[in-house]
Amino acid sequence: MDEFKKDPMTWSVPMGRWFGIRVRISLIFVIFLLFQLLQDSTKYGWQGFSFTLKWECILFFSVLLHEFGHCFAARAVGGSAEEILMWPLGGLAYVAAPNTARAQFITTVCGPLVNVGICLVTGAVILYSREIPPVNPLHPDRLLHLPGSLIQHEDAPEWLYWIGLTFGLNWINVLFNVCIPAFPMDGGRMFRCVLWPYLGFARATQWAVQVAKVCAMG
Repeated sequence: MDEFKKDPMTWSVPMGRWFGIRVRISLIFVIFLLFQLLQDSTKYGWQGFSFTLKWECILFFSVLLHEFGHCFAARAVGGSAEEILMWPLGGLAYVAAPNTARAQFITTVCGPLVNVGICLVTGAVILYSREIPPVNPLHPDRLLHLPGSLIQHEDAPEWLYWIGLTFGLNWINVLFNVCIPAFPMDGGRMFRCVLWPYLGFARATQWAVQVAKVCAMG
């Protein structure tokens, strides 16, 4: 209880047990989401409230599914998954996978793979639609313009905008987690797992930490 009082980051709201895993949302995250809703509804009225609520839900569940990917993978390789905490910087999956390079790699990579799967589904819908704007998948900032490009014509349905936004947010999640080999992010953890069989756990971790420092400076 004393630790709870001292550290505001531990303040959270329970969201029940999903698939036997406790899910909690940080109180700071709740305040942030509510503040964003209030701010946009004050500026733009009901449309602002509705728009912000929708994209917040898309982002929230995209990150939550990412964390469930870690949890289910940990269980699949013989480990356990106890809890997921949603907080302002994303999600934290409290998992315990076997201490082997293979098990740790599978547990780590299955989080981003969930987002890749969402991208494949939403990307297929976009390709099937009549509006296919040019996008560079390696430029996350341009991906955020994808939803607007999809409905640039009057006859384009509104749902296509949200499909595009779902694709963009999930692809950015993949790039952010995988392409930056900074420990303890997913990319850094996978990098450690690749080095692990050759250098051992301790040295592989040291290398991953050093690369993370270089990424932080650059």
